[in-house]
This record gives sequence, structure tokens and C-alpha cells, in this order.
Amino acid sequence: MLPGPPELGPPVSWVHGVWVSAPEDEPVDWFDELDALRWSIRCVRRFRDGSLRACSYACSDWRDQMPESPIPFLEEINSNPEFRAKEITKEEFETLWEEAHKQRMGSAQDSQGRHHVDEVTWWMVVHEDTHGNRGLTKSGLTESEADAILARFAVNKPHKQEYYKFSYTPSTREQVILRERILE
Repeated sequence: MLPGPPELGPPVSWVHGVWVSAPEDEPVDWFDELDALRWSIRCVRRFRDGSLRACSYACSDWRDQMPESPIPFLEEINSNPEFRAKEITKEEFETLWEEAHKQRMGSAQDSQGRHHVDEVTWWMVVHEDTHGNRGLTKSGLTESEADAILARFAVNKPHKQEYYKFSYTPSTREQVILRERILE
């Protein structure tokens, strides 16, 4: 059995790294939110074409996307001519995180094929126990807040309950409520 994600602390720093001669299919810009031990809590990767990819330990493919070890200190990164790195602010990171999710959600359509790109997307975290009972853990979250809750539960409550995150907008939430009323 593979080990789970590392035990993460709260975010304390944010880093922007550049891979100077990155191959075409690899990210050029690396943005990471780090805990005190320099483990990446969340990351955003920007490719040469400007596309962004965001990931955290709450993502289903985190083993393929998240760094396998703590991020080296800036001095070590900058000692290699292939890389440049600097500290960035939390606000700069959050802007990129949200932009990456907007890119991903930008092509989302509802069941009638309508786009809702301008709507605010909220997230909820739901838990399911070993008997299949589901319950709402929290709603009205930003995706980063939902990811933080999932990461915390992944470390603290292994195998007792499953946790999932779902996104919703005012229009999709309204559709779900209407569908549930019809089924009642």
C-alpha cells in the first residue's frame, strides 16, 4: 500500500520558480504554497502557452501532480542556472490559484448547454461514512478552503470516512434543488 500525503502544517510562505529551459510539454512557472517544513500544500503550474494547472493533496491525481519532497530553499534553487526562484505574496498565489480554476471551469456547461462562466463558483465538502450515509461538512467555500478541509481530513481520519468536494453555482444549485423537489 502506498503512503498517504505528508502531514502538512499551515501555509507560511509562497514561492515562484522558473524552469528556464523547460521542455515544451512541461511547466515553465512553478507556484507553490509552503508549510514551515517547505512541503507544498497547493501548487499552480503555468505552461508556455499560458495555460495553468492547479493541484493539492485533495486532488485525485495528487501522486502525479504534487512535489514528492519538500521544496528546496531559494538559495539552493537559484544556485542551479536552469532555475530561478523568489518569494511571492499570498495574494499573488491566490490570484493564480483562482485563475487556474477559472480556466478549468471556463468551459463548463449546464445540462442545457449554457455557459455560466460569470457566476461565482462555491464549493462544499461532503463526508460519507462506512455505511454509505452522507452528510454536509461545510458549504459556501472557496476551492482553496475546500482543499484545506480535505487535506486535513485525509491526514486525520484515514479509512473511517470518505470526503468529497463538489462545486456549485447559483444556477446549478437551483437546478439540483428543483430536481430534488420533483423527486420527492
